[in-house]
Amino acid sequence: MPISFCVTCRNRLWQLRQTLHENLKVIKRPHEICLADYGSSDGLKDYIWREFRPFIENSTLVFFEVQNEVPWSSPKSKNLSHRLASNDYLFNLDADNFVTQRDLEIIQAGASAKKVIQQWDGDLKSGAYGRIGMPAEVFYDVGGYDEGLLPLGAEDVDFLARLQASYGIQRVPPPERGPVQNTNSDRVQEVANKNSWDRMNGLNLQISVTKLELDGPKRPLAFSTYKGVLNGTPCVIDGLGNIWGLDDAASAPER
Repeated sequence: MPISFCVTCRNRLWQLRQTLHENLKVIKRPHEICLADYGSSDGLKDYIWREFRPFIENSTLVFFEVQNEVPWSSPKSKNLSHRLASNDYLFNLDADNFVTQRDLEIIQAGASAKKVIQQWDGDLKSGAYGRIGMPAEVFYDVGGYDEGLLPLGAEDVDFLARLQASYGIQRVPPPERGPVQNTNSDRVQEVANKNSWDRMNGLNLQISVTKLELDGPKRPLAFSTYKGVLNGTPCVIDGLGNIWGLDDAASAPER
């Protein structure tokens, strides 16, 4: 089954420089990488078009540049990258993570069995916790990542808890190669003036537990809307996943 690897990036070009070339050596059609540039100011767009234009043109790399101003939100940005996918199996891949041939085979096995999987080594500090795969219909059935959470912290924990409650999760062998390492200061650089990592993470854990108890594991489909450029074409992606092209983008709803 073809897999869409869903990547979001904001001002992490230094990491993507190390991972994307390597991942595209392994991830080839009919698989794809769906990359959402969530408001980067570090030259990410120019780098992608300079280095990866052939991959965009042959549909191995799907590239969406958000053009309206967006405050950082990990759950919102992850939902956006997943909504770019055209394949029936989605796999969340952080910008600092690698995919080897062995990893692809492991993920492909989960996809073929239509299982929800987590490719994690059990170490919360390893950077692999968010490697989560699922059929696209599962992603939409549970409502994706909860966009009601604070912008950073525990979004993967919440998503996994809801997936476990709805479908169950199969733990698969961990990634063969470790990610490009970063620190908490890297993670919170876009929101550090508003909340600390520890506080946001703790509050999101409380929100997750409470909402799971009161509302159950599924969230209504209420994704954010974005103006941007998809593979070079101006468009709007609305909250229902519809893509409005250049000619009709003016009539699409504002975010």
